[in-house]
Amino acid sequence: MASLPPSYTNKIGMSQSGGDVDFNLKLFDYNNVYVCGSSVFPKNGFTNPTWTIMTLSNRLSFFLSKKINI
Repeated sequence: MASLPPSYTNKIGMSQSGGDVDFNLKLFDYNNVYVCGSSVFPKNGFTNPTWTIMTLSNRLSFFLSKKINI
């Protein structure tokens, strides 16, 4: 039996009807609330999600730094 990380509780979607966060990982209908972790994946995979989560975190950090002009 495999132990899988929790996924798809806040999945990425094109709109609120298709997901909970947009492609910049911002929660729909909220200002300045972002989610970054395996919960944004649409479904569980077969490999460890650590590298994907790190990449999403890095991408989000660049997005937020541009948003606040750092």
